[in-house]
Amino acid sequence: MHVLKPIFVSIAALVTLATCSGQEISAEIRRLDVPTLRTMIDQSLLSLNAQIPDAVLAQVSVDPSTGTVIIRIVNRDSTIGADIVAPSPDTPLGEWQVLIGKYTPLSGSPHIGIKMEDVRIGPTDVIRATFNQWPQCKPRSINLVENDGQAQWWFVFCDSKEGILSGRMNAATGEFFPSGNPPALAPPTAKPES
Repeated sequence: MHVLKPIFVSIAALVTLATCSGQEISAEIRRLDVPTLRTMIDQSLLSLNAQIPDAVLAQVSVDPSTGTVIIRIVNRDSTIGADIVAPSPDTPLGEWQVLIGKYTPLSGSPHIGIKMEDVRIGPTDVIRATFNQWPQCKPRSINLVENDGQAQWWFVFCDSKEGILSGRMNAATGEFFPSGNPPALAPPTAKPES
């Protein structure tokens, strides 16, 4: 992959999440609403039009601990991909990175793309639902993904004393589904030395 200088017009604040008590939603998350996401994505797609003419949005990832937002764009057969990385809400738009190449973590199957016109739910709602389900958890990742053209989903992963918990929220209806399984990753346990 190589780094290209991105071309962007103005985009509102991005995402960061205070790592306080697990009960507060930061101002940055509250400002990252669906219209802001749509603007970010539209501008990202426009900036890649020459390199990826059939570009579609495959995923939006938010790292609540650092405020990094990654917009993942692929061509329809997923042979070329780009990650547009905004390291923090304070990073000037001209300093965002565009990583483009023949490898993408979303390789392997065709993508029709996330239909942002169907997305009604933003990161604030996902965090709120996560806190309602697990009051003391600390969100570690929020990802908006497509699901075979039927629906778009937000997936959330959350650190708790039980381990890493996960859930998903329908991006159109706001219906939240906590994983019924044990934690995705149990916390480490001390082992006696031999």
